[in-house]
Amino acid sequence: MQKFKANWQITKNWQLIFPFIGLVALGYSSFKLAGLFISKENLAILIGLGAVIFFVLLKFILKIFEKLEKNGKSITDGN
Repeated sequence: MQKFKANWQITKNWQLIFPFIGLVALGYSSFKLAGLFISKENLAILIGLGAVIFFVLLKFILKIFEKLEKNGKSITDGN
């Protein structure tokens, strides 16, 4: 948990609510997107596709944050 807090620059415990809310929102969005692609009659396939979409979007968002962090460091370094 300390490594997670250090990576995301979390200094107070109450700030952990923001990553939690982000994961819940991403999970809900993934489930709703999966519902657009397949019928809602088969719940197991819907949840499986939602999980796949969740992990794809999570990797995509983390890549975006990584690029933003690199750009932010280069701007503050004056390069």
